[in-house]
Amino acid sequence: MINNTIDQSQLERLQELAIKAGEVASTSISKILGAEVSIHASTVEVISPTQLDKKFPDPEALFTTVALKVTNNLSGIIIFLESQDDAQKMANQLSTDNENQRTKLSEIDESTLKEVGNIIVGSFLSEISKSTGLQVIQSVPDIATDMIKATLDELSGQIALNSSRSLSVVIDLHIEPQGSEAKLVLMLDADSSELLAKSL
Repeated sequence: MINNTIDQSQLERLQELAIKAGEVASTSISKILGAEVSIHASTVEVISPTQLDKKFPDPEALFTTVALKVTNNLSGIIIFLESQDDAQKMANQLSTDNENQRTKLSEIDESTLKEVGNIIVGSFLSEISKSTGLQVIQSVPDIATDMIKATLDELSGQIALNSSRSLSVVIDLHIEPQGSEAKLVLMLDADSSELLAKSL
């Protein structure tokens, strides 16, 4: 079982890696938005893949998620997500049409947010690869706006098929000046979790 093979000292080193990679990702967002972005909190723990949605108090809250598969030496999913309102704020901030601030994501908005998520995830995974020597490939991003439980159940279900326990890394980001919140979530299958822990 993964619980028995990843000890507390390894979890502490994984936490340090998560913060380091999260800082690189937050710098990427900051450059894109021209705004201050800080890490509000970070957690690294071993959980059941089906428990990921428990990190969100309202399972019916609408979130916009940019999700990518992680392959090569590590296997899992990584997600950049914001509430529907905060995703719209970001899209409007990045829009060249400043006179028409939209209240619903357009296809152009979704394309923009997918690219933002792709860059942020790339920065995060590159730092993990650099720090561990593991080779990681990210897939083309998918974007969706739906109830957070429905989205996470579908994404984490892909890992739950093969792993009853997985490593969960959650980075909480705070974006100024609009006061938006975002999360970067990495979930690895059992074998990848152990490999990542042993690489530190």
